[in-house]
Amino acid sequence: MITFRAATHADAEFAAAISTATEPSHPQLAEEVREKWANTEAGSAVRRFIGLEKGVDRCWISLIQPREAGGVTTYLNLLIPHANQHLIPAALRFGEAQAREMGTTLVICQVGEDSPHAVEWLRSHGWTQERKQRFWRLDLAAHADRIRVLRGAALRRLEKTDVVLKTVADLGGEAFLPRLLPVSHATVADIPKSVEYVPEPFEEWVVWMRPPTVLPERIWVAELEGQPIGYSYLAYHPSNVWTGFTGVLREHRGQGLARALKLETLVQAIDLGVAAVETDNDSENAPILHLNEELGYDEMPGKLEFHHRLTD
Repeated sequence: MITFRAATHADAEFAAAISTATEPSHPQLAEEVREKWANTEAGSAVRRFIGLEKGVDRCWISLIQPREAGGVTTYLNLLIPHANQHLIPAALRFGEAQAREMGTTLVICQVGEDSPHAVEWLRSHGWTQERKQRFWRLDLAAHADRIRVLRGAALRRLEKTDVVLKTVADLGGEAFLPRLLPVSHATVADIPKSVEYVPEPFEEWVVWMRPPTVLPERIWVAELEGQPIGYSYLAYHPSNVWTGFTGVLREHRGQGLARALKLETLVQAIDLGVAAVETDNDSENAPILHLNEELGYDEMPGKLEFHHRLTD
């Protein structure tokens, strides 16, 4: 028998442990969970629950409904360790019921491709796989020398253009960030996706770009005649470091800018003593997938994205 209670910030320690047990390749610490709940999910309507079996906490789920999605799409996050896979049906039914209460018409659930029980249950109960998110890890110690050589070649290529690379710290710090928002909107819109992209307002976007996770000196910007045309950054979490995002405006692609920007972040990470970085990309985003492979990233288990449309 499984029951659910509302989760609070006091449950962050348990939530982190369950997240790590569910996805060992993506460990979480309590402080990361609290930061996400307090900041990066602040632009959404959110419901979080702890699942109990016979009164004992066993799993947790959350429903995230981004406001820019107009209240029609909700992301259902299912954190259930392999030892408790028998709880998946009850958790999904409860999650669907909560999504209906939130006025959702489309529920999206991402589960690890290495979680066959969850994948099979979703496929056999009306959910449709729409996409796959691929995850990658780059051992910086093993590839440091080669990355430095590649970065040098990328910078020499840029010398033939009028593009310059600077950090946000060089460009005025956080006051510069509003100038990056149009670049984010334009480049994120080009990422393959199965739901309509609605640009988020600055106050919701900027929470992903602030300390302690992201620092101004770790955001690299490509400028042309004083205008930002692309950027890339490092995101520092207590458990790992991510190359958070790399994007270049469509009209300036094909010049090696994304490559140069990403290599700047990687060399910076090496200089800071980071052992490895991780990243994730949609499986249809061919250019960035090719770049990851070329730079030496190793692929980790990915996540399959399932959709379920709710009817009256």
